[in-house]
Amino acid sequence: DEAGGAAGAATAAKPAAAAAEPRDPSRLVITFLPQPFPPASAPASASRGPATGGDGIVLPDADSIRPELVVLGDHAVYSWHPDGISKSRIPASFYTQFGPAYTARNVATAAKLVALLHSRSP
Repeated sequence: DEAGGAAGAATAAKPAAAAAEPRDPSRLVITFLPQPFPPASAPASASRGPATGGDGIVLPDADSIRPELVVLGDHAVYSWHPDGISKSRIPASFYTQFGPAYTARNVATAAKLVALLHSRSP
């Protein structure tokens, strides 16, 4: 199924910059988007300061969200929250750029959902 394939690809991708702390997958969040980003027109990581990714997505300023990270993937946004998602420094306005149709899950939950989708596909 197409949704399961995209979710599986996004879950497996986990860019190295976003997977900074593999010991706690609950701190790495994948925001799944309904469509892939067009090719990035600038750096796709908030590790170097404000940048514009594909389709004009404005990344948060790296200094203002440190030690958190944000990385744009093809089908998802990856965010690393070492202090936990409830203490995130990433502004809500960053996520409103994606419109109303997105969902976010930590990597552990995303992997379980992908496994469930694969177990139910013919």
